[in-house]
Amino acid sequence: MISVALVLLVECPVPSKEFLHVPPCSSMFLLLALIACEYTPPDSSARVLDTAPPELVMANLVLYNATTATGALGLSVEFPGGTATTASDGLVNGEILADTPFELRVRGDGYLDHLVFGPAGGEDFSFVTYVAGQAITSQVLSMLGIDWDAGTGIVVVGVDYENLSAVEGATISLGASHGEPFVFAGGYPALSATIPTGGMGFVSFPGVAPGDTSVTVEPPAGVECWAHPGTGAMPDAPVLADTVTVVAFHCG
Repeated sequence: MISVALVLLVECPVPSKEFLHVPPCSSMFLLLALIACEYTPPDSSARVLDTAPPELVMANLVLYNATTATGALGLSVEFPGGTATTASDGLVNGEILADTPFELRVRGDGYLDHLVFGPAGGEDFSFVTYVAGQAITSQVLSMLGIDWDAGTGIVVVGVDYENLSAVEGATISLGASHGEPFVFAGGYPALSATIPTGGMGFVSFPGVAPGDTSVTVEPPAGVECWAHPGTGAMPDAPVLADTVTVVAFHCG
């Protein structure tokens, strides 16, 4: 405050005899000093807004047709920056926020809506999964004696080693209520929440009410699992009506 007043005092012009109607310098100084007293210098310790752009990573999705086990061509995937379409090998990619949970909507003619969910890490990643159609899903549920419950969702939990081989003996559970979980063993569906020997590395939970649910994996002895593609715990997964939510764990 004092330094501001001193500067104003030094710069104040000395009135001449010809302009006695101009207020004296002392009066002008007093006025400027009062104005200066109303001035509060900015706090140098104040927080500076971070204007750096957010860190992004590349999400590489590989989507296979659950019936043919070949690449699912022509599916639309909604990334934060826009919609992309799968190539003939099922590959599609787009940028997402690093170190943040992501939700990627997948849609296509003849397929159920899918939601690929997980926590992104700080590096680019690949996410490989199957996508199913309404017809094959209804057929599988019928074989198991499970009624299709319209208005609910399905949660599919993949549990693989880093080489994408199934973690046999891993048991999966959800925090939300659901219908009978099932797996695929020898190419046929079976009621179970544990990945079978020689079976495919995922468990499906039909009849899950829309909302969020925790997903827990109990791996076999000597094995540790973590949320993919990040390396920590799995956030609660969103469940949407008439949509298949897909989450994945990697183990080692």
